Amino acid sequence: MGRNARHVAVASVFLACVALVASASNGWTQEPAVIVPITPEADLEIVVETQTGIDETGRVTAPVLVNGEGPFRFFVDTGANSSALSDRLAERLGLQVAGEMRVHGLAGAIIAPTAHVGSLESGAIGLGDVRLPILSGGAFGRAAGVLGVEAMADRRLTINFTERSMRIARSSRRAPGQDWRSVRAEFRLGLLVVARGSIDNTPVNVIIDTGADTSFGNQALATALESASTRRVQRFEVVGSAFGPDIIIDQLLFVSRMRMGDMEATSFPVLISDLHIFDVWQLQHEPTILLGMDVLSKTHALAIDYGHARLYFLPRGGGFRR
Repeated sequence: MGRNARHVAVASVFLACVALVASASNGWTQEPAVIVPITPEADLEIVVETQTGIDETGRVTAPVLVNGEGPFRFFVDTGANSSALSDRLAERLGLQVAGEMRVHGLAGAIIAPTAHVGSLESGAIGLGDVRLPILSGGAFGRAAGVLGVEAMADRRLTINFTERSMRIARSSRRAPGQDWRSVRAEFRLGLLVVARGSIDNTPVNVIIDTGADTSFGNQALATALESASTRRVQRFEVVGSAFGPDIIIDQLLFVSRMRMGDMEATSFPVLISDLHIFDVWQLQHEPTILLGMDVLSKTHALAIDYGHARLYFLPRGGGFRR
C-alpha cells in the first residue's frame, strides 16, 4: 500500500495502549461520526445492557456487530476517540482498503490502512457509514477491534466489573444509585475524560482509560512528586507497545494514595515514561496519570456521563474506596 499523501484520510485518531486519539494539528481534522439514533421506543434511562467479558490483559470487552455480522468481541476503550478493526476481522469480512489514516499510540504514530464500514453496533448505539483504521500485530490481543467513544456524546457509559456487564443510557444529572460517588471531570480533544486528583497533596490530571491494562505517568508527574513520600524505583526498560515504537520506562513509582473527590486509590504502581500520547493530548507539561484497568477494576463499577462531564464510582475495598 502506498504512502502517497493523496490517499491519506483527513482524520487522525489516537489509541492509548491501546488509546485512539484524533489529532487536529498539522492540518488534520476529525471526520464527524454518523450516530445511529436511539429508537423512540427505547427506555429513557436504559438504552442497552450487554454482557461484557475480560480479555487476556484484563480489559473489558463487549459484543459488536460489524456490517450486521458477528457479534465480535471488541475491547472498550475510553481513551480512544475512534473505533478500530483488527486486520484479522477486516480480512474475514472481506473489507477493502479505502485509504490511510494517522493513528497515535502510546509511544508513537503510524499510518494505518482504513476500511469503509456501513454499520458498527453494540446494542442500541452504533456508527453508520464511517471509515475506520485497520491495525495489525498485538494491538488487540484476541479481540477483534476497539470500541471507542465517538458515539457516546449525550450518553452515560456504565461498566460493572463485578457483574461483568456494560450499560449505555441517556445522559442524566442523577447518580446511577445511592452508593455511587461522583467526581467532576472535563473533556479534552473531544471525549477524552480528564479528572482532577491529587497525590501527596500534589494536583494531578487523571485520565480514565479502560483500554490500558497498566497505569502510566508522565515525567512532569515524576518531577512534581520528587519531594513527596512516594516510593520510586529507578529502572530503564524497554516494553513492547501494541503498535509503533517500543515504550521506554525509566521509573516505577509506587503511589500510596491518590484522591479524586472523596474517592481514593491506594497502593498501586505507575510506570513513568515520556509517552507520545501525552504530547498528543497536550498534557506532557502537566502532572498527569493515565489510570488503567489495574486500578479502575478495583471498583465495583465505573460510570462516565458524557453529557454532563461526570465520573461515578461504586466503591469497594481492595485499593479503590471512598
